[in-house]
Amino acid sequence: LEGGGQWIRPMQGGAALQLYGDARLRDSASASDTRYQQVQAGGAWSQPVGRGQANAEGFATFGASASQLRYGGAELYRALRLSASRDGRVSTPAGDCRPSAGFEGESRRYPTAPELEGRFLGLSAGLACNFGVDRLLLAARGGQDAAQAERAGGNQRQTDLRLVWSRPIGGGRLGADLLWYQQQDAGGYSPLLDNGATRRLNRATLYLEYSYPIAPGWTLLASLEGLAQRSNLELFGLSGRAVYFGVRWTSGN
Repeated sequence: LEGGGQWIRPMQGGAALQLYGDARLRDSASASDTRYQQVQAGGAWSQPVGRGQANAEGFATFGASASQLRYGGAELYRALRLSASRDGRVSTPAGDCRPSAGFEGESRRYPTAPELEGRFLGLSAGLACNFGVDRLLLAARGGQDAAQAERAGGNQRQTDLRLVWSRPIGGGRLGADLLWYQQQDAGGYSPLLDNGATRRLNRATLYLEYSYPIAPGWTLLASLEGLAQRSNLELFGLSGRAVYFGVRWTSGN
């Protein structure tokens, strides 16, 4: 069973409150050790800043979220994330854009494997633009994930770049989401792997989705997702792909 949703409420003064959450549940009468529950919930507050409510130069946004994973009756993972960002507004001959910059922090706990625990602190920047019917988002994030115990590889330097694009095509909308991620460990990963070499990871994911409206509030969906990860330690190389078909309902309220 899987479900999720979000709720957005405009507030006085041009501010907005957003709440969201999703949950996944798997049950098995014959194999109780494969049961799991995964929950994520969060919220964000956006406040206009600049020239006033009607013509604000941008928004300051503060967000918080938490997630938890239980498997076979045991808690495997929980995390808390905090973020703050500030965006603006820039007009160009090609269209309107909103540059942004912010801060992110995350604390991850693994009750059954404390050697995996980490605390990430980093900076982010982005640019969201509307060029006619095309929508484009560029985002970058970089920071350090500090090990909270004797973690293989120690601290990690992480960088990711994201490109999101969408436009109307054939009566529907086509969207693409491309993410590139790089990780560099501070120390050797294991003496059993390439004589204790320092691990490096490069991962790319591509998500394509086409949505087509069939009735007020109802949309048909088809998506394709691909993943490729490469590392100087062969153990961490992987790839995958998935195809989805579904129906989405959106409330008009």
